[in-house]
Amino acid sequence: MADAQRSLVLLTPVELDAMRKSGADVTVIAVHSVNPYTGQVPFDGRRIPGAIDTEAYRDFQSAASYEGGQRPLPEIAVLQEKARAWGLRKESTIVVYDGDRSMTAARAWWVLKWAGFSDVRVLDGAFPAWLASGLPVSTEWWSPSRPMSR
Repeated sequence: MADAQRSLVLLTPVELDAMRKSGADVTVIAVHSVNPYTGQVPFDGRRIPGAIDTEAYRDFQSAASYEGGQRPLPEIAVLQEKARAWGLRKESTIVVYDGDRSMTAARAWWVLKWAGFSDVRVLDGAFPAWLASGLPVSTEWWSPSRPMSR
């Protein structure tokens, strides 16, 4: 992937850290899930400080159905309500990541792009790359019912 094209989709941990330190309008979303192949949860309680916690199969899809398939797109009104609760704004850069291989983060990226957010990126290398870069972590969690100061 060419560098210019890559930067529209992927963001390295160092690039994300620099954006946040510069005061750029960035929202970070941690996408949690159970690995459907291993049954393991790749989330150990640590996260990027200030990340908004979401659940891949609850927040970025509707329930499976015969008509809609295994992982249908979420109802747009439901997603809009969640996006508002998460504080997402059209003019923000939204960075999604997961705790493993970026597969669930990629789903969140696709759904948010489908919903009309123009600047959505996936953290290149997921949370393991953030850790390998020696960047700070937090155990504080954020949800719409328990806002965390950011």
